[in-house]
Amino acid sequence: MQQNVRPSRNVADVKLELIRKIDMKRESQIYITDCVILPNGHLLFAKYNSTELLEYREQGNYIDSIPVSTEPYDITVLDSDRIAITYGQHHFFEIFNYRDRLVEKKINTGRGCWGVCQSKGKIYVKLDKVEVFDITGKKLCTLKLASEGQIYITASKNYLFSPSYENGTVYCHDMNGQEVWKFRDDSLKQPYGIANDCSGNVFVVDSMSKNLIIIQHDGKTYKNLLNLEHYSAPVTVCYNKDKSTILICDEYGHHFSLYKVLYK
Repeated sequence: MQQNVRPSRNVADVKLELIRKIDMKRESQIYITDCVILPNGHLLFAKYNSTELLEYREQGNYIDSIPVSTEPYDITVLDSDRIAITYGQHHFFEIFNYRDRLVEKKINTGRGCWGVCQSKGKIYVKLDKVEVFDITGKKLCTLKLASEGQIYITASKNYLFSPSYENGTVYCHDMNGQEVWKFRDDSLKQPYGIANDCSGNVFVVDSMSKNLIIIQHDGKTYKNLLNLEHYSAPVTVCYNKDKSTILICDEYGHHFSLYKVLYK
């Protein structure tokens, strides 16, 4: 039986253990904008210069390409069968059954949809503001964040986190859109991909410095976990709360790495 590990709230206690690093070895150039770890352990990658998702086994074996409606930008897991997909400049997102490979619902938004995440049965979609939906795609509310990040978002029960690659800052907002804290450090040049654990600690991958850091839940301190010097441009990070694993991929799909996150 899988046992969840309650993450430490002190980031000084956090370490990573490499599970495997994979060279994707694709014949044509690809452009990866997000990755997720599915409940069955498979890995999904959004290939933004195509109309498909790439599916791999945890061991690194390529499984198949999954056709989707247009160029996929961001992905989040909803349950054992479904994901939500955004399509960047296109004015909609979809609830997609990846097992049956069919669109269950298309939700029109009127503006481009970029980052997407799911927490506690709510779907958060980054447009110019953040729109909130229930798990069926029904709109609940709109959040205007006091300090705007750029594209990607991640959510805990009570907070939204977003990076700004333009000013090297990571923001934390409450569910009313008010800024709780912001984090800046020389280790961040262009923060891009973002994820959080169950304690509200925030993983951030930086495409310029190539650092993976973890920011403590209160925004007061951080730890540099990795330097991804072998990556051309690391931009995506996904944390699996059930297995305490983290997946990192570079923008051009050259490599992805899977790590176990160890908490004291």
